Amino acid sequence: MKQKIFSQKIKLLFVMAFAMLAGQHVFADNVVSYNLTTNENSTLGQAGTFSVSASLTAPSFSGDGAQSSGWDAANQYWTISSFNTTGLHTITVGAMMNTDDAGPRDFQLQYKLAGGNWINAGAAISLTGTLTTNNRTLPDECSNVTGLSVRWLNTSSTSLDGGTIQNYASSYIKAISILGSLPVYPETQYTDITFTSITPTTIKLDGTIGNGDHRIIYIVKKVDGVETAPTFPDPGDDDTFTANADYSTGNPTGFQVIYNGTESTVTVTVPSSTNEYWFRVYEYKQNGTMPRYYTPTDTKNPYLCALPVIVTNPATLVRLTTATIGANITYSKTAVSARGTQIKTGSSLGTSTTSKVPAGTGTGSFTRNITGQVRGSVFYFRGYATNEC
Repeated sequence: MKQKIFSQKIKLLFVMAFAMLAGQHVFADNVVSYNLTTNENSTLGQAGTFSVSASLTAPSFSGDGAQSSGWDAANQYWTISSFNTTGLHTITVGAMMNTDDAGPRDFQLQYKLAGGNWINAGAAISLTGTLTTNNRTLPDECSNVTGLSVRWLNTSSTSLDGGTIQNYASSYIKAISILGSLPVYPETQYTDITFTSITPTTIKLDGTIGNGDHRIIYIVKKVDGVETAPTFPDPGDDDTFTANADYSTGNPTGFQVIYNGTESTVTVTVPSSTNEYWFRVYEYKQNGTMPRYYTPTDTKNPYLCALPVIVTNPATLVRLTTATIGANITYSKTAVSARGTQIKTGSSLGTSTTSKVPAGTGTGSFTRNITGQVRGSVFYFRGYATNEC
């Protein structure tokens, strides 16, 4: 009766955990489980068997789980058959463990990829004399693989009571459970691409992130005469990208991933910011090593960076201390929200953004009358314009 009740509890706990995870849109899947109350065979998920290192006694099985003695040194272990985590990520290994007073106290969960070496997984396990569940999450390289192995390795000769392990003492393990998470997709996209800083050879963009935990950002040069957004190459399941924020080598025209990460912003180097460039952002969930992308477009995604075209006109009506200056905005893809002129006496303006005098909004020509100049002085001027880019 004790055995039957234990089996029902394990199954119920798993169903409850599954329901809780599903409510958070994270769906858990059982890889393999072992009750270890009647025999060495797996009881749920993939077929497999439980075993012990050669120096230990053959395990016996009861309500306390698998029981072995013969522990007398480090490097003895419990293990199970290798298993597959295909289609799953965030692999979690759990087991209930206990030991006699003179039995081994210190263990370490280890994993091994097919053809690889044993590697420690998570913190060491120190038994306390009470049947305790010890859960450890394996690293991402254990996601979506075949032939994965785990073992619980005794790492010292210290017994539970602080002395030296005695080989007549037993240690116990049961309720081994290997769980993984099914990959999930984002449900909202990155929106409202904006250009927060532009220099002659760089463009910095930002925007509002969606509910992915990562995102990639594409750039492509606009094709002359084509005003609609290009068809970007949508990423597919498990696609990975190496980003390069330098789009200036040669005369680039093709699609390039300029960012891959968790932030919302990137600065890209371009041949000239006076060229026109399309940008496109894709949200994705990392899912260990199984990225899943959200590919629909959204508000201002994709979006075009196109600076206004402005021509500074020669000064007119030049007098001893006065003149008329101005400029003409001949083209802008988006609305011109600010325009005007800058003036500096004695030296060129360079990259200065000071001394701006506004002259309204929109495209077309505008002028400004300047007065109070020193007779015979030299002054430099230019027009400026700001649009959504």
